[in-house]
Amino acid sequence: MERRLLHILALVLALAGLPGLAAAIQQRYETPLIHARWNVQQAPLACSLEHRIPRFGVARFYQSVDEPLAFVIDGEYPLPDDSEARVELVPVKWQHARVPEELGQFDAGGEHALKLEGDYARTLLVGLESGMVPSVSWGSASQPRQVQVTMNVLFFRQALQAFDACLARLPRAGFEALRHSEFFYGTNERALGRAARERLRRIAFYLKHNPEVEYVEILGYADDRGSRRYNRALSRERALAVKKFLQQQGVAAERLRTRAMGTVKAAGRRARRVEITLYRR
Repeated sequence: MERRLLHILALVLALAGLPGLAAAIQQRYETPLIHARWNVQQAPLACSLEHRIPRFGVARFYQSVDEPLAFVIDGEYPLPDDSEARVELVPVKWQHARVPEELGQFDAGGEHALKLEGDYARTLLVGLESGMVPSVSWGSASQPRQVQVTMNVLFFRQALQAFDACLARLPRAGFEALRHSEFFYGTNERALGRAARERLRRIAFYLKHNPEVEYVEILGYADDRGSRRYNRALSRERALAVKKFLQQQGVAAERLRTRAMGTVKAAGRRARRVEITLYRR
């Protein structure tokens, strides 16, 4: 009987919209000073700036050669698919003159608890640098606004310098820049030129660190000088030379597919070429 009365009282308070009840039912996660760290993680093709939120998960800024800056929160437990996140920047206690800045409400759940890209991510980055703290609260149709996460700004500026340095070291070319290449040859030439070798090194580095590229197609061509049989053999040798160079740079042979296209009708050196195309999964 007593439990039922308490349940009815809680329901009445909820309908009345009293803030005390909202505070009671809301789960709050905040990074204490003892855990207030931002750590830079560097991979060959990406950099991340990570902040652990005890008992909840990890918040990170992330940028790769293929993806723009993003802010991601990954929780230890999945959120309902219909979840919505409210994001704001909150001034720290000693910034009395500043007021919270709301970024907006965003779809949440799915692979990440939250993912913001582009200008939204940059706004959070600049806000943290100026001493504002990101605060995110989640709710759904069935569970309105029940989880809130607040990060800590301590040591962020030092970590941001390391993050910027990491970004400066990333390769300048990603998938779109490397997806298609053409190398040209003089008459009867098979050897790779200096520029071709340099680009192939960049392609090989990218391939070794990006398993999302399933395979590379290498097409060899020749002009119409000489016999058809000779030109087919010449185009094969050109394609195989590219394959061999990529293998020497550490690319697995099973990811490299060569085809001898033989004679092709084209003007000048465009007929004497190798085309390389990268294909993602």
